[in-house]
Amino acid sequence: MIQYKEVSPDKIDLIKPLWEALNRLHLNRSVNFTEDFSSFTFEWRKKKLLEKEKIRIMIARESDVLVGYCIASVNGDVGEIDSLFVKSEYRKMGIGEELMRRSIRWVELFEPEEISLKVAAGNEVVFAFYSRFNFYPSSTKLRYKK
Repeated sequence: MIQYKEVSPDKIDLIKPLWEALNRLHLNRSVNFTEDFSSFTFEWRKKKLLEKEKIRIMIARESDVLVGYCIASVNGDVGEIDSLFVKSEYRKMGIGEELMRRSIRWVELFEPEEISLKVAAGNEVVFAFYSRFNFYPSSTKLRYKK
C-alpha cells in the first residue's frame, strides 16, 4: 500500500536518490544541453529549492521504500510544481497523480496569480500527464549554445 506524507524541508535529502534518477532521465532525453544535466548536483538543486519563500515536499512510500516525490513552492504570487518523480516500476499506479493533486491543492491555498512548471526539452512525453491537471505549454524558451 502506498503511503503519502509531507516532510519538512530539513528532510529534503531523503529524495536525493530519486532526484538523481530524474536528472539521469533528463540527461538521457536531453536534445541540446546534456552538459547541464551531467553537471547538475543535488546539492545545487537543494540550495535553489530551499531559497524559495514557501516549499512543500510530498513523498510516496511503499513500506520503507521511497517510490516518488513532488516538490511545490510559492514565491510571491507565483506557485510552481518544481520537481516530480516516480520510480519507473511504480508508474501507472496513480502515484504521480496523487502527488500532483496534493501539491496543487497546497499551492492554491496561497492564491497565487499563476501556477507553473517546467519540462526539460526532450521530455515532452510528459505533456499528456500534465494536461490532466490543466498544465499546457505556453511558451518555448530558446537558449544560446556556445
